[in-house]
Amino acid sequence: MSNAIKLDFEIKELEELNVIYIRNLNIHKHDSETLGKMFEKLFSWATPRNLVNFPETKALTVYRSNANESGFLQADVCLTVPEMIIGEGLIGTTKISGGLYAIFHKEAPMSECLKTWKYIYDIWFEENGFQPDNRNFFLIHLNDP
Repeated sequence: MSNAIKLDFEIKELEELNVIYIRNLNIHKHDSETLGKMFEKLFSWATPRNLVNFPETKALTVYRSNANESGFLQADVCLTVPEMIIGEGLIGTTKISGGLYAIFHKEAPMSECLKTWKYIYDIWFEENGFQPDNRNFFLIHLNDP
């Protein structure tokens, strides 16, 4: 691998995920405080409805765009839920498509994750004979979203 970012990865078929979400269409890529507040709202809505059941429940951030020149992007914070859940107000529901995914494990602050994504899109795909499709990329938070 060029430019020496060492990544452990696997290519894996993933099932479709049902999620509830809160969307932000203009968030700065390093604004972890706003993302944290979005997760707080999502957990506040989901918890009294008994939808937060770790480890089955997964917390995700879905990126709907890459950052523009000013560093702003579009992102959703999400929780996996059973299929029949209906959102309300700011809480939406959607599905994250299943299919073949390149899965990377990275333990780092958000700024390191963004550098890693840049590397994956600018270098890794081509060097490994893959091409991204039109699905959005996402993080699954394994501890603190």
